[in-house]
Amino acid sequence: MTRSTPSPSSPSSSSAAAPPPWSSTCTGRKIATWPTSAALCSTAKPGDELRVLSCIHEQDNVNTALALLQASGHSHDSPIYVYVLHLRRLIGRTDAVLDPHKRRNETFSSVSALSQSDHIVNAFRQFEQQHSDGVWVLPYICISPYNTMHDDVCSLALDKKVTLVILPFHKNVKADGSIIFVNPAVRSVNVNVLRYAPCSVAILVDHGISDCGKLLQHVAVYFLGGADDREALAYGSRMAKRAAIRLTVVRFLPPKVWREEGQEEKMDDKMLTQFQHEMVDGKQVVYREKVVQDGEGTVAVIRQTSAEFNLLIMGRRKGKDSPLTTGMSMWSEYPELAGDHRRLAGRDGFRRPGVHAGGAAAGDGDGSSGARCG
Repeated sequence: MTRSTPSPSSPSSSSAAAPPPWSSTCTGRKIATWPTSAALCSTAKPGDELRVLSCIHEQDNVNTALALLQASGHSHDSPIYVYVLHLRRLIGRTDAVLDPHKRRNETFSSVSALSQSDHIVNAFRQFEQQHSDGVWVLPYICISPYNTMHDDVCSLALDKKVTLVILPFHKNVKADGSIIFVNPAVRSVNVNVLRYAPCSVAILVDHGISDCGKLLQHVAVYFLGGADDREALAYGSRMAKRAAIRLTVVRFLPPKVWREEGQEEKMDDKMLTQFQHEMVDGKQVVYREKVVQDGEGTVAVIRQTSAEFNLLIMGRRKGKDSPLTTGMSMWSEYPELAGDHRRLAGRDGFRRPGVHAGGAAAGDGDGSSGARCG
């Protein structure tokens, strides 16, 4: 299928990303150049495009990323631009590379001659062809040392005004429950991207989706409050509107005597009231409230209800104290994930096929939205 080149109003497709406009000592907040904390919220409006940077380390990351993109929803009027970035470790003394992937002439290229990058890009190209009414794929290759790889990710995200960066977690849980460690260095890349990214970030943890090829059909947003959870709600709402996904939002509340009435709480209430008024129908879109006293209660509810869903989404809430997360710090194997997700991604986490994603809100590394499929 032949498709025309995106119009000038579409994301730029320049041959290389601009040099990173930050140093290793500056904070992520200083590099944000647009209102990142509301980036996903803004895509809920009709006609808004979603720009995603999907980072891939190896072939096993592909199916999981495509499952999330499939569930993200698209249309001719509200397209998804997917910047695929194959991340490869630089070995030797050659210069680092961040360039568009060059399409091979498949007529003259045998399967054996295709590189790993070719196979990864071809999978995304096939996804693009299957959804030609609203998906554009623009592939890139990054070859750099792990300790500076985040610079290239953040640079490309900034250059293309990306809404969401998707990063694969550094280990996978297979469908049989076995744990596959990809590379400890991948974790450091994720942590640095969370710290410096100019947009929202999701860390995607594969709990067997890549084995069984499941589609994401029933999504849960676990809402504890704050900007990151509002981002998570906006993403879940987009899925329900544009991909016909069944959506359940579970709001956690402390006992009434512990509740605060600050600015954040008012913004939470406003967004959830609007969500209930515009979307909740009791069938396709459901809203629930759960009162819990501490983090143990929060995790207990998630463990009791998660079997209903393919995908769990929540914010990272880094540095934000709340009765709803009290006691979770002792489970912090992976501080780059949402507090609840750290427990679920650990050795005692869920053993059903699924995906787990967690990320950070734009630019400051102080918060994030996340999701787990199961």
